[in-house]
Amino acid sequence: MRLALVRGIASAFLTGLLWMALAVVLGLAQLWLNYGVAAFKSVSIGRDVLEDGVLLFFAMALTVSVCLDYHFDEELDRLVPMRKLWKGIIFYFVPGVIVLLVTYVYMCLLFDAEKALKTDVVVLAHWSSILAALLLCLFCKTLLFCKAAIRNARQAHGLVVS
Repeated sequence: MRLALVRGIASAFLTGLLWMALAVVLGLAQLWLNYGVAAFKSVSIGRDVLEDGVLLFFAMALTVSVCLDYHFDEELDRLVPMRKLWKGIIFYFVPGVIVLLVTYVYMCLLFDAEKALKTDVVVLAHWSSILAALLLCLFCKTLLFCKAAIRNARQAHGLVVS
């Protein structure tokens, strides 16, 4: 059972990575198109990406989507029981911090982008919110994809799966 479970968790992790890669490619299609057009026209848009806030709202959308996936999945709670403290940290506190960081950075950019991008705290908060969102997504999607591995391992050994 352990080997099947380890294989299932590894598979779930790789599926989570694939999901995240597809989300980045498809979710940021506008950004990739802008880079393509800028390269074709020989124009630099590097700093505009930070000023637009496109990465910030992408990070927020990813965070909210994976947390909603978890909340609407009733079976996951039975298969992967978590303590309330961990659930609170992973699905309430971390997303809340990401949303607050995104809001803070975007408000700084909205009022004075030139000054904000020269401030280390704003730039650090910008990249931290994006990295935190990606890590949270990878963890949550891996957890959601583990559900099938756990169910299959239990069924293979005759354990009751309700």
